[in-house]
Amino acid sequence: MSMKEKLLAVSQLKISKGLFPLLRNVTFDLYDSEIMCVIGPNNAGQDLLLRALLGDLQRHKIEGEVVLAGSAKLGYVSDSLNCIDELTVFQNLSLVLNFVGIQSQTHLAEAVEASLRAVEMWSEMKPRLHHLTSTLSDFEKRRLNLARTLIFRPRILLLENPTKSLDPVETSAFEKMIDGLKKQLAVIWVTHDLEQAGRVADTLLFLKSGGMVEYGSTEVLFTTPVSSETENFLSRRFYV
Repeated sequence: MSMKEKLLAVSQLKISKGLFPLLRNVTFDLYDSEIMCVIGPNNAGQDLLLRALLGDLQRHKIEGEVVLAGSAKLGYVSDSLNCIDELTVFQNLSLVLNFVGIQSQTHLAEAVEASLRAVEMWSEMKPRLHHLTSTLSDFEKRRLNLARTLIFRPRILLLENPTKSLDPVETSAFEKMIDGLKKQLAVIWVTHDLEQAGRVADTLLFLKSGGMVEYGSTEVLFTTPVSSETENFLSRRFYV
């Protein structure tokens, strides 16, 4: 059995602004074809962690180590429905495809189809390629955002509450789609849905008040966590 490639190693990550520590003692490894869910109360540092990995904290002091495998590129899907509503589905994808060097109409058409197939949207979007994205549902917009990100061929996908505003059927479909995609990448998935974390994650990173409480396999954290804080949070004995 082949060993999975380590795509990301984070060790003792600490983020401060001025004299104030905002995130501290975060340590974890991420391997190919793995989903790690980041869980915790609201404002526990989840967004700071994603921004640090993306290099989007220029005014903050960052200490510790973040080591990215040479072959690994990051892709990010925010919790916002940030398609360009004034453009069509085809145009939204074409903008990104142009950026990566695909220009001819023939190649664009083929690449748009491939992008939509990757997020299981081709059959429903084929007759609507030239409709404005403002006409799409939240579920369709979230998958279109994901399709735009996948064009860059990331090895690590950062998802920020990607099923926010989706109903249970749509949430289940999104989870199954990501499970299929993890054959070719790894995922860091921020979620406030503990049941979802239990369903989709191979590993969990539990943050509270800007600090890492516990990191490990999903099964271990749900059944025999080291920290009583983890046990309390996962058994819903408190919310902060």
